[in-house]
Amino acid sequence: RSSVERNDAHARQKDEFVQTLIAFLKEKLSLKDFDRWVLVAPPEILSDFRQHLDHTLKDALAGELVKDLTKIPSDKILDHLHGVLPI
Repeated sequence: RSSVERNDAHARQKDEFVQTLIAFLKEKLSLKDFDRWVLVAPPEILSDFRQHLDHTLKDALAGELVKDLTKIPSDKILDHLHGVLPI
């Protein structure tokens, strides 16, 4: 496979991930499972999220953090959110 095909496949996977997560968030917000949320994502995904947010998700957005926390142990994630959450 060429690098173009790999890049296209990666872009499709990223878009599917963003769309799936946005649909999940919209459903949970409509069910009142939360009323505020924080978007934490690396820069290469953050812009994709911003483009797909509807007004209900934007209104409930409490903050953003441009950071990749995927390799951070779950018990350490809150340490990275002090500037975004009132902890």
